[in-house]
Amino acid sequence: MPGRWSQGRARGRLALAAMALTLAACAGPMPEGAADGRPQQGRLAPGDRNAADVSAVPALLSAAFAARTPPDVLLLGELHDNAGHHEARLRWLQELARARRFVLAMEQLDSDHQDAIDAARRDAAATGTRLDARALADAARFDARGWSWAGYGPFIALALREDLPLVAANLSSTRTARIARGQAQVPDAAEPPGWSAADEAALATEIRDGHCGLLPERAVAPMVRAQRSRDAHIAGVLVAAHRAHGLPVVLIAGNGHVRTDLGVPRHLQRAQPPLAVLSVGLLEAPVPADARRFDIVVRTPGQVREDPCQALRARPPGRPAEAGR
Repeated sequence: MPGRWSQGRARGRLALAAMALTLAACAGPMPEGAADGRPQQGRLAPGDRNAADVSAVPALLSAAFAARTPPDVLLLGELHDNAGHHEARLRWLQELARARRFVLAMEQLDSDHQDAIDAARRDAAATGTRLDARALADAARFDARGWSWAGYGPFIALALREDLPLVAANLSSTRTARIARGQAQVPDAAEPPGWSAADEAALATEIRDGHCGLLPERAVAPMVRAQRSRDAHIAGVLVAAHRAHGLPVVLIAGNGHVRTDLGVPRHLQRAQPPLAVLSVGLLEAPVPADARRFDIVVRTPGQVREDPCQALRARPPGRPAEAGR
């Protein structure tokens, strides 16, 4: 069940300008075109020479939130099966929580169950009982078969410990499948501003590649439609959470969802007033050339894993996995 990747907003440029100086100190030369101190969001030099090491990220985030225009939405990507990604982001958010409150939004929780999450927290507060992470996850119908509890449980625990609003961001698998099958209307927001035929083709290629070329071609277009709907839905949830709580919103999601060219940030361009958006992709070294699709790339060690295509080949017909997201 893997993950997605921001096209920065005009209001985010000041924040990224401050961060560029820190990034240059931590990770070598500034991005091409940023020698004047105005980094071009989503643009990194070829290769991995501008990828930041994990240890540099707390300083980058501190600079971002200390800037005149701090991020309204911070998108933290991941490879879903990389335990180091979960551990690093948890450390960053623990440090961030010591300095400020924020909303924690998670791809791993379906927004259909937001009312149950809120009710469980209200009931615990009203009765003076302790609500633990597992009980809250149960209220949220957390899918422990699809998502690693060891990876995501600590984020739920963090929200409880620091009394952070917890937002379920994902479009449910049931609703996504209905859209893919043409059984549910796709909202206009599923196609973000400026979406082009080239964007559609790029997303189709990502889906084909993410499924190891095993998808029948007739299934690609419906899955593209469903994926755009998921990203549009997540973006809408983030905007609503920012308005409701008046706090920065941090999204935990797969790299594919937070990438600058095809993911949630494209849909966030609809927000009025505009939001400052910052996307952080966590990529295993060596960082590929397409790392420019994130505002900041964090270089992490690789992880030994079995061939994911082998598992897809063994999957029963009619059950496509959401690989590569």
